[in-house]
Amino acid sequence: MEISKKDLQVSGVVLILIFGVVAMSFYAHINHAKQILEGNNSAQETTTNNTQISQKTSFDQENVTQNDMSINNQKQDSQSKPQIEFDFATIGDSETESGPFGFDNDVLRIFDRVKILDPDLIFFTGDIIMVNVDSRGKKASVQYVKKTINQYFFDIPYYIVFGNHDIKCGQVCFDVWADVFFDKRYVQNEERIAYHSFDYKNTHFVILSTDFPKERSVDEKQLQWLEKDLTANTKENTIVLMHVPPITFFEKSAKNCHDLGCQPKLQSRLQSIFAKNHVNLVLSGHENAFASKEIDGVDYVLSGNATGSRPRYDGVSKDQSFITVEIQDSSIKVRGRYIDGTVFQEIKVK
Repeated sequence: MEISKKDLQVSGVVLILIFGVVAMSFYAHINHAKQILEGNNSAQETTTNNTQISQKTSFDQENVTQNDMSINNQKQDSQSKPQIEFDFATIGDSETESGPFGFDNDVLRIFDRVKILDPDLIFFTGDIIMVNVDSRGKKASVQYVKKTINQYFFDIPYYIVFGNHDIKCGQVCFDVWADVFFDKRYVQNEERIAYHSFDYKNTHFVILSTDFPKERSVDEKQLQWLEKDLTANTKENTIVLMHVPPITFFEKSAKNCHDLGCQPKLQSRLQSIFAKNHVNLVLSGHENAFASKEIDGVDYVLSGNATGSRPRYDGVSKDQSFITVEIQDSSIKVRGRYIDGTVFQEIKVK
């Protein structure tokens, strides 16, 4: 993979594409830059060695140093933020069949609010676009996503957990995302891996793929990796992100096989792995709703209705919403928010 310093300067945010899956996690490698700029060595971000595109393969080959990644990524600590370890925002599905590039511009109202809140990290929990619906083609749609996100969040590290609509055409779509974001071109039989993990300060993050290589599924190889990764984890807090929720929030969703309800063994295994390894919080998208449940000591939360789309299920609000998460030592607080920033629900995870 070739990434020039000029490309890093133009993008303002350096991501590490952990593709392989549609959970395909893109994450902003600029956390390293933040560590340098803040000068306190408190921001630590590491990726596991089993990612297809990792810190080492993405940047060492080009002799890009951490200092090179500092461009346009300094955040001012003089803001009147509470004294917390760190915080992040999570934004849910923004795809549409009718909007340009398969992207619902109503979500930009959420972008505006998140920008004002100025979190340390941002996560997109998948289905950012419907990649196949615009006549200008898949590549044009992905290019629009990159341009739009970078325009709003050029100075904030962001991570993308890809959903089924982002890579509806499977490997072909996956390769388009890799090409647009990182000028990465895969050869035919080259393995594409999406799941990965990283550490940020006192928290271990795991990003799983639920829609690649197979839609609404987590394969055995990924499950084995997950158990190994969580067993080796030593961080104080553990948070998992995935597009399709690993539990059922709505009976209609399970009945229609929209979640993993038609795969009870997979549901049970994921929940068992999370509980056994003391995962604190699992964040998902896919349902265009905010909801929460606690099962066996693990909090499961849906990331909200980012576009204000018509609810699929009775009792779900059509108001636009997103979530923020605040970390302070071992304390984790999740807040559901409307577009004006008003908190409509707070969940104390631990």
